[in-house]
Amino acid sequence: MKTKLLRRIITMLLFLFIANPVLLIAQNGIESVNDNGFRIFNFGDSVEQYGADVCVWFPVEDIIRYKYCGNDTSVYKMDDIRFDNVVLCFDQENRLCSVSYSLYKSQSTKLKEFKKQQDAIYRKISDYLISLYGKDYENDTNVECLSQKWTANNVIVSLKKFGGGNNYWCRFDVKFQKDFQQTDE
Repeated sequence: MKTKLLRRIITMLLFLFIANPVLLIAQNGIESVNDNGFRIFNFGDSVEQYGADVCVWFPVEDIIRYKYCGNDTSVYKMDDIRFDNVVLCFDQENRLCSVSYSLYKSQSTKLKEFKKQQDAIYRKISDYLISLYGKDYENDTNVECLSQKWTANNVIVSLKKFGGGNNYWCRFDVKFQKDFQQTDE
């Protein structure tokens, strides 16, 4: 009984955070204004457009990363799953070039059941991305991490699942990245 309830909660959470915005756009016949899974972030936006909702996280080479702190993506928690770490990256020309976010789950059941829950969450996110970007993706799975990557219309989408602490926690990262070099040419 608890397992069914947890699965329903996980499904609802994934629907709310991932599928719902895209489904609303599809049902209304409205063209999506972005290509990164969020309605509030648009590739090419400048950092100034987000104002106080972003703060510098850390610069890496030519890209400055900002953590998004706006009300739309504050840390949500339902049971033991959290939606957190929305990170925006801007290129040298101050254009939004990458949006990523994570789902985090800590162990609240026996390890065997916890691993089944992790796999179910990964499959649901993967199925959603396959419905958007097709079955033509690369698998880059190793001992430490499950990973899939899609490339379409100058956008690279990646999904990763990894854990730590002897499998006491698990993180799912989804990243949407625009390749402006190909677009600009």
